[in-house]
Amino acid sequence: MCPYKLFTLLCVVLVNMHQTRGQPPVVNTRCGPIEGISKDGAFSFRGIPFAKPPVGSLRWKAPVPVDCWTGTLNAHSFGESCYQPSLANISVHWGSEDCLFVNVWTPNTSPNARLSVMVWIHGGMNEYMSGNWPRYSPTEKLAKYTNIVYVSMNYRLHALGYMALDLISQSSPTGTSGNYGLMDQILALQWVQRHVRYFGGDPKKVTVFGQSSGGTNIFALLASKMAVGLFQKAWMSSASPILDKTLVEASRDNLVFLRNTGCSDLDCLLRMSPGAITRAVPWDVFPNWSMMDLTDLPMKGEAVGALPIIDGYVLKQEPMKAWLNGDGIDVPLMIGTTAQEIDFLPAPLDVPIWTWDQYDKYVYDKLSTFGVDVAQAALKFYPRGIISPEYQFTTMATDIRMTCPTEILSMTAALSYTSPVYRYVVKSWPSKPTYVIGFPFPASYAFHCWEFLAFFDSIKHNIDNPSQSDISFQENVQRTMLSFVKDEEPDSCWAPYSQSTAILTNRITYVRNYKPRECQFWSQKGFFKFGWFGEEMWIKVLCVVAFSVLLNTCRAENPRVTTDCGDFEGVENDGAYSFRGIPFAEPPLGELRWKAPVPFTGNCTDVFDARNFGEACYQPHPLDTDGFFGSEDCLFVNVWTPTLDPTAKLPVMVWIHGGYNAFLSGSWPDYMPKEKVAYDTNVVYVSMNYRLHAFGFMALDLISESSPTNTSGNYGLMDQIEALKWVQKKISYFGGDPNKVTIIGQSSGGTDAYALLASKLAEGLFVNVWMSSGSPVLSKTTAEASEDNLFFLNNTGCTTLACLKSLPPENITRAIPWFSFPNWAMEDMVPLPKSDEAIGALPVVDGYVLEDEPRKAWKRYKNDVPILIGSTAQELDFSPQADIVNWTWTRYNEEVKAKLSTFSDYVAETALLLYPAGEISPEYQYTTMCTDVRVNCALDIISMEAALNFRSPIYRYVTTAWPSKPTSVVGFPFQAKYAFHCIDFLAYFDTLRNTINPLSPSDIKFQRNIRKAVLSFVRNGKPSARWGQFEETTVLLSERIEFVDGYNVRECQFWLNNGFYNYSWIN
Repeated sequence: MCPYKLFTLLCVVLVNMHQTRGQPPVVNTRCGPIEGISKDGAFSFRGIPFAKPPVGSLRWKAPVPVDCWTGTLNAHSFGESCYQPSLANISVHWGSEDCLFVNVWTPNTSPNARLSVMVWIHGGMNEYMSGNWPRYSPTEKLAKYTNIVYVSMNYRLHALGYMALDLISQSSPTGTSGNYGLMDQILALQWVQRHVRYFGGDPKKVTVFGQSSGGTNIFALLASKMAVGLFQKAWMSSASPILDKTLVEASRDNLVFLRNTGCSDLDCLLRMSPGAITRAVPWDVFPNWSMMDLTDLPMKGEAVGALPIIDGYVLKQEPMKAWLNGDGIDVPLMIGTTAQEIDFLPAPLDVPIWTWDQYDKYVYDKLSTFGVDVAQAALKFYPRGIISPEYQFTTMATDIRMTCPTEILSMTAALSYTSPVYRYVVKSWPSKPTYVIGFPFPASYAFHCWEFLAFFDSIKHNIDNPSQSDISFQENVQRTMLSFVKDEEPDSCWAPYSQSTAILTNRITYVRNYKPRECQFWSQKGFFKFGWFGEEMWIKVLCVVAFSVLLNTCRAENPRVTTDCGDFEGVENDGAYSFRGIPFAEPPLGELRWKAPVPFTGNCTDVFDARNFGEACYQPHPLDTDGFFGSEDCLFVNVWTPTLDPTAKLPVMVWIHGGYNAFLSGSWPDYMPKEKVAYDTNVVYVSMNYRLHAFGFMALDLISESSPTNTSGNYGLMDQIEALKWVQKKISYFGGDPNKVTIIGQSSGGTDAYALLASKLAEGLFVNVWMSSGSPVLSKTTAEASEDNLFFLNNTGCTTLACLKSLPPENITRAIPWFSFPNWAMEDMVPLPKSDEAIGALPVVDGYVLEDEPRKAWKRYKNDVPILIGSTAQELDFSPQADIVNWTWTRYNEEVKAKLSTFSDYVAETALLLYPAGEISPEYQYTTMCTDVRVNCALDIISMEAALNFRSPIYRYVTTAWPSKPTSVVGFPFQAKYAFHCIDFLAYFDTLRNTINPLSPSDIKFQRNIRKAVLSFVRNGKPSARWGQFEETTVLLSERIEFVDGYNVRECQFWLNNGFYNYSWIN
């Protein structure tokens, strides 16, 4: 360690030792010194003002930052709580309007400590409590134990914090009123950004955390432009997901308050005492500020008034709508609830002594107001005889009020955010009934705020001699939440929502989703609007996030979709549905061989059995070109959907499979979407078969002469276009939106996507393209290909088209020139090239599907949509020379020289300088070099051409992730160690786990990163907020995301300057 750093560290240690030996700690801030107290091995600074007192003319105005002080500020004592009714008796009021203070607890006052910061936003229905409420706020001991800086705040409450009235709006510079409590929180967070480093905290490591209305306020802050940049993570628990009342609606509702005051002007209101203001609030008539109905089962027609509102200033739109529109603050998010929230103070206080008959009657009396069928069904979902009436009642009310609305909130966040979203449910019970932070009811089950008592180390204050179960629960909460704050991931096994929900007790378990049947029932019956602290239901969220997507129940029958051409019967798996083997074109047999596809015209009256995949298109076996399989009757699409709701309008991703345009299919195992992917991502997926090889791409004058377009070839591309037309016409029946179609393709599927971007026949069929590891070389004309393919024609022995069409498919395939030009076997594509060796392309510039080479055509015509262009760093590692794993560095040098010296000795020698021996392994260096030659450098050229010619954004990434274990790729026998061809799509499709079991944390993080980026691109046209367009930014994707100016720039300049673009991958 250098002497300077050692001296600095010694000074910090000595300062802290000095402060703990009796001298009160003092920190020097930009506003002056502040003196705190030392306790339990840490320090606290209490009652620091962050705003001027909001009294007199500042009542019902945005908070004004406090003026700096002279001398040393004494921060030994907490400031006054904000004015509020008593929890025990609303007719009793306490606190002060002069209440805007922050409190800081820190284990280290060195400005160089740069510790993580957690900012606590307290709960209490936005009406009660404070930032230093006993047992419900941080402490010095917690700061010492967790090595985190904690900040809490007071914010205006109740009528003084949330009063919306036209009378107030008219005098406001923003023309709004209400949400003063939220503005206080934002100003406190701004104070943290400016000052927390003086207390040892890092303003770039701020996590906001809040429970109950504190969680609701975080929900609001996540949708407020005013809070951008003020925090980097958020933990919200037991929050209301309903925040949709407008300023106009709230102002109208609050006329009851205005009448109660007897005032007719603002001056009168400003002169009133805070007690008179609070007494004028309508407690027992709408808008029911008392909130008592929220710990009970709802009754039809009863609702309470919201406090935070959509005012057009702090909140411009409902938070969930803002998230879906891409206007949310995209940070890692933790969302929690407890299983029996209302057990802290259930409305029927006698519930602990209920009989089961009393339970049945109470539930029936309440819920039969919605219909007898609702009450009867509820009693079947929550039947008598399980644990106790109190348990069943508080569970049912919690599911209605909190659990099920929070599932919708969580799904909306997961759909909207590129950052991870985590979900937990607390099911731990206290070992003894306990009274919760001042409430008079003894809670027995997983009550509201139980996990925060655990996090704040307050269980011991509520339960004498906590049991081992209590202690283990507290340890689990603290461990996982601290891991989330410091490392982003709460636990290596905890996958983001909706892949898993964590169940927190004295141990941690994981479920796919929580209460699926119950939540679907309450949702379908319209109970979302009875979630905590809300009035109106945002129907659109239910349509988009629909519990038929999120929480599917088991069905006795197979799922069916009704279309304009009959019903399709599919399969249900993993919470979603698939419809397989749906024909989109007539079988291209006989006279239809080597013709454009003809749309399918089948029987529209029968139920179509879509439970099985159709035949793959006829092809050689990928590992044995003497073996053939498949059928010419192969033009099918497959659909995977998370919903059967035809109004859902979900994004659609259409998969074009790879395989050199010669192999594989749209249902190739481990290389296609599945129901689980549809469920996890809330996207509708479509895959297709298209004609391959000689059947899909044969160009011959003999065929062209009989074509109405006077062309031949590109039948596989025409099939893809016909399938995309099917998607436009039919996908809405399967829950997809035809106006939100992204085509995704890898390898030759990426090449085909590249071609479709330049085809006028594909106009209007998609709105985004994700293409990975495709060929940028697509320049051969029909005339050139026809001349090359005379070799094929001679092998068939045919001289007429009728003869060719009469040949069985195996004869067609055997006549192909595999290992002589044009080399349909593609063998030369894996190693380094030799000079003047090349293979023939399958797609061609035919003048019909493609009027020119795509990158040249783009100058005149293109389907101008956002494009995500990907590749991997060691593409060739999926199937290199089999003995490469045994190469020495000498063998590596020899292999490179043998190939590249055919170009020149200079090329070979320079290549070995750019990719020198001794780095990682010969396999790594060789496959990296081959990949740069064959894929990466040429794709940079394509990316540049697109960036120059498209108005839409172009994004570029290179996958640098290595599998945690060597793995074989979709049937190839070689065990890949590095960033191999298609690892990005195996990660996206969640099929890496089929060859790597279990996945390592790095595998999981990489999979999460690729999914988040792609889903953001699909939904918003951009992979993430930080991801810049090419060529300013190239992203390196692995378990982390790295932004660079370019990838292997020197190497690519060398290859391109020496004419290697023409040796890029074909097909």
